[in-house]
Amino acid sequence: MKNTIHFETRKSDKVKAHPQWGNYSIWSWMDKFDENLVSIIKEQGERFYHPETKEWEMPIEACQAIVEKLENIIIKMYENGEVYTIEK
Repeated sequence: MKNTIHFETRKSDKVKAHPQWGNYSIWSWMDKFDENLVSIIKEQGERFYHPETKEWEMPIEACQAIVEKLENIIIKMYENGEVYTIEK
């Protein structure tokens, strides 16, 4: 069974404000821990792990770079109350 990674746009907690997106960032979490996914996330320059919620916070532009590297996974994106699912 494929693992699922989730991405949601939310107010930033630690990521610096961006001129285009303001004080918003991408928050990501996975259904099951996957060392490969964590390695891909850690390749991003600015990223913060929130151990209390087990979520990663990154600049919005990091999302595309991560998604391009993912394989054999289900991706769920949450935007304005909608959920979009992509299977790779």
